[in-house]
Amino acid sequence: MGTNHETWIIYKAESDAHGWFERRLIPNGGLTDIIAEEWDYSGRPPKVGDRVREYANLEDPGNGVTHGRDGDWVVSRIAEFASPNTNDRIIVCHCEYSPIESEWEELHRGAPVNALLAEDENERRYWEQYQDQMLEELTQRAEEYEKANS
Repeated sequence: MGTNHETWIIYKAESDAHGWFERRLIPNGGLTDIIAEEWDYSGRPPKVGDRVREYANLEDPGNGVTHGRDGDWVVSRIAEFASPNTNDRIIVCHCEYSPIESEWEELHRGAPVNALLAEDENERRYWEQYQDQMLEELTQRAEEYEKANS
């Protein structure tokens, strides 16, 4: 089994495609045709027909990601570039605007990194219990906040 490539995936629209005036680079504010970008280590590149995913935190916008959905952009063609002396790749996905109604789906997180890297079963259990405890505490705080502000 080989190592997966580190792949930078760039989703871009034609320069005159829908919403071109809303896509700006930060911090200088120049116009861009980039819709989204992501790093991928799965070894499963996008395919023509895939939709660009959108992500958000519906409860606390701007503070991480809790939900995802299929977006309004569809991959129409793909260009792939690979380094001859590293495992790095760049995939440019050219996209067409094709709006859809799509529901937000809650993202389910796996075990925390500390648990995955734990060297023995006891340490792994500790981190899993810690994660459960923190989740319970955050849920309780959210409920208290909701009660106080309703």
